Amino acid sequence: MTMKRFNHLLPLLQATLLSGLLTGCMTIFSPSSETILINRPTAEPVTIITASDTLAAEGQPIALSLKKKHLNKPIQIASEEYEYQTLIPGRRTAWWAILADLYFTEGVGLIVDYSSGAIYHPRQKSYYVKAARKDTLRSELPVADHRAPSPFKTTIYNAKRHYRHELRLGLSIGNTLHDGCFDRMSQRVADRLHLNGYMDELYCGLGAVTNFAASLSYYYHLNDRWAVGMIAGTGTRPNGYAGYMDLDPNWKQGWPSDWPTDTPPEVFVGNMESTSWFFLPSAKYYWSFTPEARLYSKAAVGLMSQHNWFEPFDLPNDAYFGYTNAARKAISEGSHLSERRWHLAGQLSPFGVEVGSSWLRFFVELGYGMEGIFTTGWSCHF
Repeated sequence: MTMKRFNHLLPLLQATLLSGLLTGCMTIFSPSSETILINRPTAEPVTIITASDTLAAEGQPIALSLKKKHLNKPIQIASEEYEYQTLIPGRRTAWWAILADLYFTEGVGLIVDYSSGAIYHPRQKSYYVKAARKDTLRSELPVADHRAPSPFKTTIYNAKRHYRHELRLGLSIGNTLHDGCFDRMSQRVADRLHLNGYMDELYCGLGAVTNFAASLSYYYHLNDRWAVGMIAGTGTRPNGYAGYMDLDPNWKQGWPSDWPTDTPPEVFVGNMESTSWFFLPSAKYYWSFTPEARLYSKAAVGLMSQHNWFEPFDLPNDAYFGYTNAARKAISEGSHLSERRWHLAGQLSPFGVEVGSSWLRFFVELGYGMEGIFTTGWSCHF
């Protein structure tokens, strides 16, 4: 008999644990309603209409029990002699409850708590509503709206001055160059000067991350969300430890006799250099607003001019031993090898933040393209 009871209790215990995992911490441990105080300039009996109930109240202040999920709903106060403001209490999130749900329910409880409204609290404990006699009222009283402004609406930003024009100066790392164009030029240099090849040991393989660029942009703001403009800038590729190698097959005849091994040293005769200028029509879309910052995304498509050239090393005469004739030719004549090419170019920055509420602001962007992976700078609005 005891074993049978245990067999019945085990599924019940499992179901209890599972239901606990599929609910939220606030739904379990906090009440579904909270009491707020409504202060007013009168003490007459009134009728209060909420999203879920209609009740009579009198005295001053009025203690009102309100469901948490209705905190963003309007509350009407009616009487025979007075007109009262409509009250929207507003709500704030219990951030510690989010952490608890993430820890104990692996995030499942967030869905439950937000759906039930249990994760919210009133923005205030006490509210004040204005009143006016109906026979003296000339216009409708404004709504006492205590809701937190949505970061995805321009309500906050509309309260500030709207600037039409924007100039920005940015510095970037990780800007892109046309690698195919660069590689073809590198091969032409090697073939023409009969060099062994191009050794690229650029910053431990970090490659384009070490590229950097500077840009100047102008934007015209059509409204609070959209801006269009032009980006002009220049980028460069640092060489680090990179260049063309060449060495005479009989290198030991000219090299120090006490060289410790039979392996020739790496000998470089010059570097490939590359710079670019880019001109990109651009558009920005602002999608989140706070009192001191705005979040946006940016895209640009245009043209870039890339200049690739060979830069020979300036070696003293006594350092020429061991080099082939081609290497000497590269050092003396290689500076004439260069080319310029135009290419389609662009920039996509999914995430950007602009900090500041006045005419001077600081910005940071993450993206890919001619401006780079990481861009930061200052913008001037007027």
